[in-house]
Amino acid sequence: MPYVIFFNKLLNAVGGAGLKPTAKGNLPRNLCRSVALTWLGEDGYAERTRYGGINSETDFREFNGFRYVCEFAGYLRKYRGKFIIGSECQKLLKTGGQSAVYRGLFRGFIEELDWGFSDRYPDELSLIQHFWAFSIYLLQQYGDEWRPSTFYEDAFLAAFPAIADLPMNTVFGDPESFVKNAYRLRVVQHWFVWFGLAEVENLEPTNIISRKYRVRKTMLADQVVVFNL
Repeated sequence: MPYVIFFNKLLNAVGGAGLKPTAKGNLPRNLCRSVALTWLGEDGYAERTRYGGINSETDFREFNGFRYVCEFAGYLRKYRGKFIIGSECQKLLKTGGQSAVYRGLFRGFIEELDWGFSDRYPDELSLIQHFWAFSIYLLQQYGDEWRPSTFYEDAFLAAFPAIADLPMNTVFGDPESFVKNAYRLRVVQHWFVWFGLAEVENLEPTNIISRKYRVRKTMLADQVVVFNL
């Protein structure tokens, strides 16, 4: 689970003494590179940096977003010129371990972080994030077996067809495909994967613009949110 890897690396880096930010207030470059290498592995890291290295936190957008989620949750803050672990986070770790901090990260991600902060899709598609409960309910109901990501994309658009009618610049495709592409990226490839809610496999791993993925839920998907119907 990427967010577990990110959290452990950040926790170790900050430690009890705190961690000095860069001049721009970001996490240090070496930490960002270390996190990326641990997460992606040597081959994945080499592929990721083939056209440009990770020279700052903003070059590693997944970790950049994670840092903000930690701040939204109150787990990370700046004090006397250093990043420190918030007292609430320290209490949770002592009483419940890492599973105890998951909820705060989850809430920070769905309620505070803008899922489209770096993907360049229009602001109108923020509705995808607002309907997060529908997406995880859909995963719980149909995720027992592998299904193509298009199953979830189609189901989402069928439930909320008006999204495709919003005024958007879709010069490179029809509105429906535009919405589905954004949904696959933000929900399937990012949220589901980063929080360990689903296994997601790229069926065209050598295609850098692949749109063929398959999805299957994990046990965590049924535990993190419970619906009483």
